[in-house]
Amino acid sequence: MEGVTDGIVVGKAVIEGVRCDHLAFRAPQVDWQIWIQEGAQPLPRKIVITTLDLPNSPQFSVTVTEWNLKPAFDAQTFSFTPPAGAKEIPFLPH
Repeated sequence: MEGVTDGIVVGKAVIEGVRCDHLAFRAPQVDWQIWIQEGAQPLPRKIVITTLDLPNSPQFSVTVTEWNLKPAFDAQTFSFTPPAGAKEIPFLPH
């Protein structure tokens, strides 16, 4: 919420058949809205981000229709085997 200058509860809305609370926020360079599912699992259902400091104020919008709250991963999910000839790229420390 860093940089947010204003926020309001817009009201109720239905996103893909799910009743949600619609919230909107303002910051100097970006406005954003979020729709959060009502009930015991308040999951984000839609997000719209409007960039104010670029020509035509482009928007990014995403609607989330399926949540997997109990994903199953095995050891292979996060293992990486580099292809032959690949070279590691060093990164600068923060």
